[in-house]
Amino acid sequence: MKKYYVFLILAFISLHCNAQYFAISEYKGKDQFNREFVFPVVSLEMNSIAADRINNIIQLDLLNCNYKTDRDSLFNNLSEDGSHGVTKINYEITSNTDLIFSIVFEIVTYAAYEDTHKYAYNFISKTGKFLDFNSVFNRDQMNWIYTKAKHQFNQSAIEIIKSDYLYSIEIGKLLQDEVFSSYAAIFDCIYKTEFYNFYIKDNYVVFDRDNCFNRGGRAFEPNFSYKLDLDKTSNSIFTEQGQYILSENLDHKNWRHAINSSRLILTGLIDSKYSFVMTVNKSTDLNNYYGSYWYTKHGKEIELRGQIDDIGDLILKEENGMFRFECENGWIKSHGIWSDNKGNRYNVSLE
Repeated sequence: MKKYYVFLILAFISLHCNAQYFAISEYKGKDQFNREFVFPVVSLEMNSIAADRINNIIQLDLLNCNYKTDRDSLFNNLSEDGSHGVTKINYEITSNTDLIFSIVFEIVTYAAYEDTHKYAYNFISKTGKFLDFNSVFNRDQMNWIYTKAKHQFNQSAIEIIKSDYLYSIEIGKLLQDEVFSSYAAIFDCIYKTEFYNFYIKDNYVVFDRDNCFNRGGRAFEPNFSYKLDLDKTSNSIFTEQGQYILSENLDHKNWRHAINSSRLILTGLIDSKYSFVMTVNKSTDLNNYYGSYWYTKHGKEIELRGQIDDIGDLILKEENGMFRFECENGWIKSHGIWSDNKGNRYNVSLE
């Protein structure tokens, strides 16, 4: 196996924006062919566990290595001979809130010709959990989106083909049938469209169908994107988790604390100073709950089990104590109590 020596120029540039949950730094370096690359690194002092999970998933998927363990060879796997593989990496952070972190990469590759691919990643900010399509959307409710998007794509494709046809007649090189035949695969791709590539931007969910066209059809690429306006969208297309992460956009913030949700994600402070993240799942056995929590400063998960008691409070027990959260009309209130096994009690405030 060939060995390549990579000379890296390291630089961290902090990017600051209002109301950003994570801090973003840029790792800059050159590969063995003297090509420069830039890659984002996510950090958050009060919740390094979530940040590490996000970095690990993105870096392993796109770079096939990890920043913490492979810092001196981060770009080694992008190309073997300098003439094939990845030649450029661009990215855009489209959402960076305490609910959802979305980032979109444009990866330029070269083999027989240059090509560009788009990859979108979405995460629950508090836990760093990766969100795939099925964790956010109810697939059986998506047909109307597919219908609208395919109509838009068909209209765009027809306009481009008409333009291409008129141009080909003008220069006398191609006939109409040849032009339409060359794009037959485009319409086939539109017919089979499924939106696994999505990201959150402003008040929209943006769907992309990447890597659909051959080289001759790349003119269609910018048109193969569909924006779903969350102000005009029914909640029914989203799973409970999807409604949670989009609660600010959907104007349903209290959804985060709905006791009947199959999965709760609670964040807050114990004794006004100990920050924690808690994930709680509702068992199929009616009022039984299970999950874990961790202090964001340490990251060690502590197992929880509990239920709704006789007065309607949510009780979650751990080895050294328990949480009590008051509930009212199906919602967990924004405060609670944590008590240790010695009887000491501390106030809990939820975000």
